[in-house]
Amino acid sequence: MIAMPNKKNSRSNAAVAVPTEAVLHDVKALVHDSGRVFAKVGESAGEKYQDLRGRMEGTLRKSRDGYRRFQSSALDQLERGTDLVRANPYASLGVAAAVGAVIGILLWPRPRRR
Repeated sequence: MIAMPNKKNSRSNAAVAVPTEAVLHDVKALVHDSGRVFAKVGESAGEKYQDLRGRMEGTLRKSRDGYRRFQSSALDQLERGTDLVRANPYASLGVAAAVGAVIGILLWPRPRRR
């Protein structure tokens, strides 16, 4: 599992981090398993497979780099959002209430016309 660092409050990030951790864990496992499969195939394959293996290794490298960039960006965004809410708690509460009211109005059952 990926540890989500949090300097201030571990409870506030836990609810957001759980689905993200599951997805990131699955992606990481997929990349790892793909690398193992191509290592095994490449040992016993011919020239075409060696070419395919080389291309797939490049793609896996790009995937790993993209994964690292995504993780870093997600952690930065989470920290910035947390800092914003902590700096402006009343404004954040007002925005949350307004969004909740709009969603409630949109989802409120309307009477049927006959």
